[in-house]
Amino acid sequence: MKRAALVLACGSALMLSACNRGPAATPIATPAATPATSAATPAAGTDAAGLGNALPPPSMAAPPALGGAPVANLQRLRGQGVMGKDGYGVTPCGEAVQRIVEFGPDAAKVLDTFVASGAREFFIDAWTGPGSGDHLAVSRIERIYSEGPGCDESLSGTVFMARGNEPFWSLRSGQAGVTLERPGVAAVTGPFTGVVDVDGGGKRVESDTPAGKLVVQFTPATCSDGMSDAIYGWTATASLRNEQWSGCGFAGLPADRN
Repeated sequence: MKRAALVLACGSALMLSACNRGPAATPIATPAATPATSAATPAAGTDAAGLGNALPPPSMAAPPALGGAPVANLQRLRGQGVMGKDGYGVTPCGEAVQRIVEFGPDAAKVLDTFVASGAREFFIDAWTGPGSGDHLAVSRIERIYSEGPGCDESLSGTVFMARGNEPFWSLRSGQAGVTLERPGVAAVTGPFTGVVDVDGGGKRVESDTPAGKLVVQFTPATCSDGMSDAIYGWTATASLRNEQWSGCGFAGLPADRN
């Protein structure tokens, strides 16, 4: 995998329509230019001068390593990525400045799988820390895809989301409650009471709904829904009464300031 650094270049943040049901098949805009080779960037973690959308990981959705141990001192990075001749750059949502990024071992495996299909431009939602020099080091990827809602997807107040196909289903959990949606069936909604840690770094969300107890289990492992090139950082299983659905999940942004 290519790991060399890219430099700052100007680009426009992706603005597409948010969709609570599945990614919209809208191509991500091509960046204005391939990044050059060097530049001084603001220190990682800054807001006004650096990553305006980089937030401290929320306590209920702190990213576990794939082995299950929590990863501390990380920030969330969401933005449009591009692979250049010598490495990767990401323009964070709401910013016009591209950041140089490096990928740690776990994130590199996900990235390698994704770009094996030929993708060179993508939207990435990940956890980062300081890298070498002014670079950002991506340690865990929540989602990566070439077609979808991108920066315009609203995750504010959301702790975890999940979706699956055959049959299609989607679930959002957070401050507004827990809602399970399926085509042709009335949405099932119940209160959100928090996230429970389970063995292996997993998470569980439970809600007492009028239709019965809704239980959603999230396991830290790469996941693909088979309907797009998207790769997620969690597998998800939802159950209600005697029914069960499988799919993929990702952490939201309960502390989102945007």
